[in-house]
Amino acid sequence: LWQRSVINEAGLRAQPWWNIEDTGVESEIRKLEKEVDMIRSELFSVLDEEVGFLNSSNQEKSVWMLYSNGKRDSYNCHMTPKLCDLIAEFVSAAKCRRGETRILYLPTSLHIPSHVGPTNTRLRALLPLKLSSGSLRVRIAQETKELQEEKVAVINDSFEQEVWYKGNKRGLLLIVEFWHPDL
Repeated sequence: LWQRSVINEAGLRAQPWWNIEDTGVESEIRKLEKEVDMIRSELFSVLDEEVGFLNSSNQEKSVWMLYSNGKRDSYNCHMTPKLCDLIAEFVSAAKCRRGETRILYLPTSLHIPSHVGPTNTRLRALLPLKLSSGSLRVRIAQETKELQEEKVAVINDSFEQEVWYKGNKRGLLLIVEFWHPDL
């Protein structure tokens, strides 16, 4: 009922929320959390807080793409080399042909309606980098959690999900999609 993706691999553990210890990439995730200050520093060099990301390769002012379908975004990675090198060390993400690694620049009020990711073959790490006294809540299946700044939450986005952000300023969210550990 809650898991309705269209590209499915049989036999994979199916749970909406994941403990970091069960992902098979705990050390990579912990390194992302440890490097939050470096990540923010690099992003602020390419971010105008009024406009959004400057000179992004995809011309989208609210998304900074780093990897897509296992390929590095050479322009954006040239602009944020330390961040891209950090993701390159996260091999399960950098080589994930069914996922992306990107930064979202969240508006002060955001609601992403219910939707389902395309596949059960990946998991998604969510790392709020800046919430500006805001609240970022994510519902996966029947459970809603409030995410904490600088702490990764891992979800299986093949389950129905919904997102809300309310802040006095725009927020920054790192999304890292990586291969399901049962593959």
